[in-house]
Amino acid sequence: MTLKQVSAGRWLNPPADCRLDERRLWLRTREKTDFWRHTHYGFVRDDGHFWGVPAPSAFTAVATFEGRYETLYDQAGMMLRVDESQWIKLGVEHSDGMTNFSIVVTRGNSDWSVVGQPLISGPQSVRLTRANGAIIAHFRRPAGGWQLMRVADSPDGAATIGPMACSPERAGFEVAFTGLRDHCADRPSPARPGLMRGCSVTATGIKLAFRRCRRLAADGVAAQLHRQGRRGVFGLS
Repeated sequence: MTLKQVSAGRWLNPPADCRLDERRLWLRTREKTDFWRHTHYGFVRDDGHFWGVPAPSAFTAVATFEGRYETLYDQAGMMLRVDESQWIKLGVEHSDGMTNFSIVVTRGNSDWSVVGQPLISGPQSVRLTRANGAIIAHFRRPAGGWQLMRVADSPDGAATIGPMACSPERAGFEVAFTGLRDHCADRPSPARPGLMRGCSVTATGIKLAFRRCRRLAADGVAAQLHRQGRRGVFGLS
């Protein structure tokens, strides 16, 4: 498996600002952004920031990121999305005065689960696996090793996947994505049949996908990136 050109990827709701150096992709959220549907709160919000590219039918994806979680519901991580009513977001969220590893599974209505992790700081990693009609979510414990968080029914249909960030109570939440990896199960390795090849994407690799991100944010347009011959995030060729 190789990485695909980013021509099929696009922003859903570009952030207020974003930029890239050799170590990370950084973004700052717009005012009161969120992804949520109905449950308990009674509203529908679909204005969070999400960069989506086509997801394989089966994969394991890992995102590493660091946020300045200061205000209620500040959140960052990755999203798997079929449409506005079928999606999953997995990451870290600030709630009840602490940071939490958080997952929201939405199929019409949103279902939220958290694992409290007070005072976590620095880069955090989450892992999402899609296989056999199911989603399996893990977070990386501060002491090391992966901790199972959720097993859920997978949303139906073709999906996109990528970085996600929201700030339901404010503007200006800042988050940096420092690594994205996708181990895709759609194709076996030709060198060793039965084993799946993996893709590794760091901030340097993300640079091509987000080169125009500042202009998109300024324009406020969820435009499609297109650059011949360049590679991007989480894709297949």
